[in-house]
Amino acid sequence: MTRIISLLWISLLPVVAMAETTSRESYAEFGLGLLVPSDASTEPLTGSSGGVTFNNLRANIEYDNATIWSIEYGRYIDSEIGLRAGVNYSSFKLKLKRLYGSGSYTYSGTTYNVTTNIDRSEIAGSGVTFDNNVKILSFNLYKDFNTENSNTKPYIGFGLGQADVENAKDKELAYSLILGVNYEISDKTYIGGRFQNTTISGPTDSLGVKYEDADAQTWMVTVGTRF
Repeated sequence: MTRIISLLWISLLPVVAMAETTSRESYAEFGLGLLVPSDASTEPLTGSSGGVTFNNLRANIEYDNATIWSIEYGRYIDSEIGLRAGVNYSSFKLKLKRLYGSGSYTYSGTTYNVTTNIDRSEIAGSGVTFDNNVKILSFNLYKDFNTENSNTKPYIGFGLGQADVENAKDKELAYSLILGVNYEISDKTYIGGRFQNTTISGPTDSLGVKYEDADAQTWMVTVGTRF
């Protein structure tokens, strides 16, 4: 993962160099918002063992919505065409809502559906936690769309980086699609709104359990300054 991120930065060195020659304007931005995570699911278990046939059997973790905050520093690569790049750090905590099973298994010709459902209160005090602090460091590339005679500036973006999930063995690849709009309060200050869909490659937890890729949608209010 570290190698991938390093290669990404190396490939972007010409872009950063161009930013030095075309525009020296930088920006700093803070964001606060709501993150809605998808359920985390283990990879499905399918096959037969010891006379039992497993049919897409898996465990799932449902998390509550979370508060997310982020900071970003970036530079305008080319202000004329609205191209900019930034380094973004974001953080949030996932809190368990419930555990549940899905799929079925067949034994002695009889199929049993898995309907396990365990909520947070049932495992409280057991010493086992499924809560996770998540930190994401990413490089984001944006395209701003200039609107004539308007203080409103919509934009799209793409982010690539790594996610540090508290109970995962390793850092994982994370990538995002970003849609947003900024409103110019002054020549140097703006506020905005952003929607972001982030995918984290399936991690392996500290117990060795492998999970599928997980998505999260973020709605965020941002405030920034250019200098």
